[in-house]
Amino acid sequence: MNCATCRHWGDEVADDIADGIADDEDASAEQREAARRALADPLRKCSRVPFYYDPSALASTASVRDGSGYHGVLLTRSGFGCVLHEVKR
Repeated sequence: MNCATCRHWGDEVADDIADGIADDEDASAEQREAARRALADPLRKCSRVPFYYDPSALASTASVRDGSGYHGVLLTRSGFGCVLHEVKR
């Protein structure tokens, strides 16, 4: 039971930072390689965990927020295990 098989794990890649570094000529070779490895298993948004200020968070077992309160999401890689897992159909 991990994100790769869960219907709540998004299709949209959210690894903007790694994407920007992978082809950045100013980044070191080590940074570019680390970014390429990260993009092989990219971060994606979990739609099952609501934003902290969303009314549905009141009934949820988890929520996500950031320090500024503007936006926050739970980003995971495919191997992340979760008790909210539901098999993709």
